[in-house]
Amino acid sequence: MYPILLNLKNKKVLVIGGGKIAERKVSRLLLAEADISLISPTITEFLQKLVEEKKIVHQKRKFKKGDLENTFLLIAATNDKGVNRQIYLEAERKKILVNAVDMPDYCNFFVPSIVDRGDLLVSISTHGKSPAFAKLLRKKLEEYLPKELSKEVRRLGELREGQKDKNPRERKETAHQEAKQILNSYFKP
Repeated sequence: MYPILLNLKNKKVLVIGGGKIAERKVSRLLLAEADISLISPTITEFLQKLVEEKKIVHQKRKFKKGDLENTFLLIAATNDKGVNRQIYLEAERKKILVNAVDMPDYCNFFVPSIVDRGDLLVSISTHGKSPAFAKLLRKKLEEYLPKELSKEVRRLGELREGQKDKNPRERKETAHQEAKQILNSYFKP
């Protein structure tokens, strides 16, 4: 696997399924400012509220061949393995990034468990082998990593911007020292 963070701003993302798992996926995709469409005969109250607020588009029906047109990224969140397999095979033919939730054989990417501290994002993956372990580790890291780290990362970014005129070696040394000082202030060396 090759770890990567995707810029999904204004990219068409299709979520197939309308249950609790789809809720979690849609919530995170909204934070990424994706253009989200949802296909499912039924959806949760939470998802219906997002439709009413025009944050997502919902097609009230089952998945059918051809639904993947112009899709950049796809999440298959149905509880039907046969449908998820069909979705995966069509996505593969069309060279679309696809994740079938809890079905690693029908994924060409995995969604990691994440610790989100604003400008600091820590992702945890078990390559689909144990989402439960990734979730438990995420909870431990959430307890351990202070929320204030986002503020510190922002400050380091501002420092970096102000150092653009300096030579690369000096910039790198300054960045390293500042980062080390911050980490030492939060965590015992």
